[in-house]
Amino acid sequence: MSFYQSKITDYGYKEKVSVYNNSIEFSEETNTENLGLSLSRTNYKDMTESEKQKSDERRLRYYRRKVAELIEIALMNDDINTVITLTFKEAVTSYNYALAEWQLFLKRLRHICNCDLKYICVWEYQRERSQKEGIENGGIFHFHCLTNLGYMEHSILERTWGNGFVWIDELNNNKKREIAIRYTVKYCTKEITKRIESGEDIRGQRFFFTSNNLLKPKESVIDERIELSDIIFEHMEDMIRDGSYSIRNSKGQIINTVNYIEYKK
Repeated sequence: MSFYQSKITDYGYKEKVSVYNNSIEFSEETNTENLGLSLSRTNYKDMTESEKQKSDERRLRYYRRKVAELIEIALMNDDINTVITLTFKEAVTSYNYALAEWQLFLKRLRHICNCDLKYICVWEYQRERSQKEGIENGGIFHFHCLTNLGYMEHSILERTWGNGFVWIDELNNNKKREIAIRYTVKYCTKEITKRIESGEDIRGQRFFFTSNNLLKPKESVIDERIELSDIIFEHMEDMIRDGSYSIRNSKGQIINTVNYIEYKK
């Protein structure tokens, strides 16, 4: 086991420097971190109401971090240039059926597109439509997808989907691209929050899907504590943000604190 106290994350268009109050134990062989979190887990259905509430809060924090990571990954993949929405004509309320149709759509799309297809896909319920159709538990699925597909004729995309309605828009400038990425991925946060807070959440269901060929941030770790004040002085004109957050164990106790800064490269 090795230890580090600072981490530098390279997103291509920016860097993030994180400094941990307590050193992080790290296994170079398995590429895993021990943040001091408890590995002991109680099955959700066996928890008390208080424990379930804490578990739900942890899940919300986890997914909010993951959604923030998805946004960063989408932004650093410059060839993400299209946003697509896929809607079922029929009232599809089965997660397994909706997921199977999404996977079939991907296979057909890869067959006809002229690129190494990248995607970030999230799903949500069509709440208003579901209410109109009298669906009280769950809802009718639809998908929002960011891709490097480029623009495709609506009629071709609709035939490729084969389940109903589609919408496609090309992200032809940086501002439009960033707005679309943040807006699309945040559908995931909205759906997760609603499902967990309403008790609709089903363990084991995935909220988002990504291709394996997306560029990912590169991380490097440093044994010592980096002086963030020195980094801020060095990159004063390129600063994006700074802040701090806490790492908690399964009981909600703070076990570490992280201070960070982000700056443009």
